[in-house]
Amino acid sequence: MKQRYHGSLMKPISASRLGLLLLAAAALLLPLNALDSPRPPPHGLSFAAALRLFVGLPVLLFVPSFFLAPLLFRTDLFCGRSEADGADPSWWALSAAGLALVVHFVNFNLLRLCGLEINSLSLNLLLLMEGLLCFALLRRRHPGLRVGAERRSTRAALWIAALGSLAFAIWQHPHLLQDSSWYFDDESLNQGLEPSHHPGAIRYHLRGGQRLEQARAFTPSGQVETVIVSNEADGPQLVPLYFLVHSQVGASAQLVVHHSSAKTPGISPPSAFGAMSTIEQAGRWGDHLVERYWKWGALVLSQQVEVPARGSTAVDLRLIPPAHGGTEFVAAEFQVIVLANLTGAEVRGELQELGIHSMHPFQMLNVTENVRWAAEVASTHILPGHSPPWVQPASTLHQPPAWTYLYAPARELLTEQLVSASALLVLILLAIVVTGIKGLEGSPGMSDLRVALALATVLSLGAAQHGRLMVSDGSMNFPDSLFACALLIAVVSLVAGRLQIFVLWAMLAALLRYPGAVVVLLAGLSLLAVDRQRRQQVIAGLMRFGLGIAIFCGAMLATGVLTGILPTWLYALYFETIPEHFHNPPEDAPRLLQRPLYFARTWMLVGGGVVALAIPFRGRLARVSAITALLYFPFLGFIHHHSHHYFLPLIAFCGVACCASIAADPKDSRRRLCSVLAVVLAAGLLFYATAHSL
Repeated sequence: MKQRYHGSLMKPISASRLGLLLLAAAALLLPLNALDSPRPPPHGLSFAAALRLFVGLPVLLFVPSFFLAPLLFRTDLFCGRSEADGADPSWWALSAAGLALVVHFVNFNLLRLCGLEINSLSLNLLLLMEGLLCFALLRRRHPGLRVGAERRSTRAALWIAALGSLAFAIWQHPHLLQDSSWYFDDESLNQGLEPSHHPGAIRYHLRGGQRLEQARAFTPSGQVETVIVSNEADGPQLVPLYFLVHSQVGASAQLVVHHSSAKTPGISPPSAFGAMSTIEQAGRWGDHLVERYWKWGALVLSQQVEVPARGSTAVDLRLIPPAHGGTEFVAAEFQVIVLANLTGAEVRGELQELGIHSMHPFQMLNVTENVRWAAEVASTHILPGHSPPWVQPASTLHQPPAWTYLYAPARELLTEQLVSASALLVLILLAIVVTGIKGLEGSPGMSDLRVALALATVLSLGAAQHGRLMVSDGSMNFPDSLFACALLIAVVSLVAGRLQIFVLWAMLAALLRYPGAVVVLLAGLSLLAVDRQRRQQVIAGLMRFGLGIAIFCGAMLATGVLTGILPTWLYALYFETIPEHFHNPPEDAPRLLQRPLYFARTWMLVGGGVVALAIPFRGRLARVSAITALLYFPFLGFIHHHSHHYFLPLIAFCGVACCASIAADPKDSRRRLCSVLAVVLAAGLLFYATAHSL
C-alpha cells in the first residue's frame, strides 16, 4: 500500500518549474563564460569563476539529466509513492546526477565526431539544446509530473546534511579554493635553516617602501622585486628568506643578495647570486622523471641572508617569463609569497594554512595526472589514463573513464582550477549523507525526529572524515570520492529494491575504479545471504548489472583487438592491480601479515569505529553494509601503502551500518541513547584524527 506524504507544510512542486530554472541557469552560464574569456591566471578564485561555480554546478549535474531521470527511472522514483505524492526528490537528484556522467561522455564524443572544438561554448550550447528537447519530451509524456516532498523527519535530516556540507566547506575553504598549481615539493626547505636570534629586531619592506606582509600573495611590481631586510639589533643576524613563485610552466626565478655596506667584520661579499630555478612540467626524483605540473606551477627559493648590525640587506627576486611565451614580461602572470625567519617545517605549516600543500613528487604526479587526463579528453583522447609523452613505451587506461567525464566538463564549464573538483567533492559528500538518510527511511528510528537528526549528524561527521582525508593530501580531483559515493548508492538502492538506479550506479562504480564491479558483486551476495525472501529480485538486479559489464567489456575487447591496443590495456590493468600496490614496498612499510592490522587500526580511527555501535546489526541495510565492508577489507589491507582514499568506501559503509542498526532498534529508549553515543563517538574520532593528522 502506498503511503501518502502528508504531515508536512511542503507540497509537491511542478517538475516544469524546476526544469525552467535549470534551463535559465544553462542560458545564464553562456554569458558568464563569454565574459571571462580568456581565463585569467589561476592565482586565485576570481568573482567571475565563483559566480560560474554557483550557476554552473546545477547545469553540470542536472541538464538535461533532470528531465531524463523520470523518463528512464519512473518506477524507482515513484516506489512507495502515488502520483499525487510526486516523485521522490532525493532519488530523482541522485539518479539525475548519475545520468549526467553518461550525458557528458556522449556530448564530448559527439562534438569530437562532428569535428567541433570541445570548449565551454560548445558544451554549454549543446547542454542547453538537449535540455530544451528533453524538457519538451517530459512535458509531453508526463505533463502533470511533480517533485514530491520528503517526510518531516527525513526533511529535517536532509537539512542537517546540507548544513554539515556547508560547515565542512567553511572549515576547509583555504584548501578547497586553492589551485593545485600552487602545490610544491622542494628540498630547499630541508636545509636546516634556523630563525635569527632576535626576530623582533628584524623588519621587512619592499623597494618602494611598502611594508611586506608575510604569507600573503602579491603581484610583483616588475621583473625585479626587491625585499629589504633591516636589522635594528646591535649585532649581525642571519635571516632565512623563502620565496614561493607561482607562474606558467617554463618560468624561472633567481635570488640576488646585495649588502648595503661592510660595516661588520666577517660579512659576506657585497653581492651573491643564487642558482636559477625553473618551474618544470616534470622533475627528477631519483632515477625517475616525475610529472608535477600541467600549464601552471610553483617553485621555492630560499636564502640565508646576513644582515649587518643597525643595517640592511637587499634581496632581489629576478623573474624570467617562459621562453615559449616570448620575452615580454607580464607581471600579472606571476604571484609571489614571501616568508622569513622561519624553519622549513614552519614554512610548510604557514603555507598549509593558505591551502598550499608541500607533497611527495608521486602525490603531485597523481594530482596532475587527473588534470592532464581531463584536458586530453577535452582535446585529443577518447579514453583517459595515458602516460605522459616522455614515457616509453607509452601506456594508457591507467584509470577508468567515468570520473574524467565529470571532471573534464567541470573544468570547461566552471573553471580549470582545482576548485571545480573541490566543489564536486562537497556535493559528493552531501550525496553520501543523503543516500545514508534515504536508506534509513521506513525504520522505526526515522519516526523520531531527535533520533533522525542525531543519525544524520553521525553520517555528516563521517562525510567530514572522508572530506578531511582527501583535503589533507590535495586529492580533491581523485575519482575515489565519487567511487565511494557510487558504491553506497548502489548498495542502498539494491537493498531498497530500486533496481534501475542500482544498475546505473553499480555500472558507474565499476567505471570509476577497477575493483568497483567486485565490490558491487560482494554487496549483492551479502544481500542474498541476508534476505533470502528477495532472492529473485536481487538476482534480477545483479543479472542486469552483469549484462551491462559484459557489454562494456565486450566493446572494449573488440576495440582493443581491432586497434591493436589490447595488450597495452591489459598491461595497464595488471599494473594498476598488482605492481602499483604490492611490488617494491617502501622501506618503512610493515611486513605483509602485519599490514591488515595497521590498516584496520587506521580505518577505525578515521571514522570506521562507529561500526561498534552497529552491533548486533539490526536490519538488512546494516548487515549488508557491514558484510560488504568486511569482505572488501582484505583487498585493501594487504597493500604495502595505506593511501587516504583507500578508506573512503569503508568509512561510508561503517557509518551507514551504524545508523541503520540504531534506526532499526525497536526500543525507543535504547535507540535514543545509542544515537547520542554515536554522535559523541563520531565527533570524537573526527577530533582525534584531525589532531593527529591521520
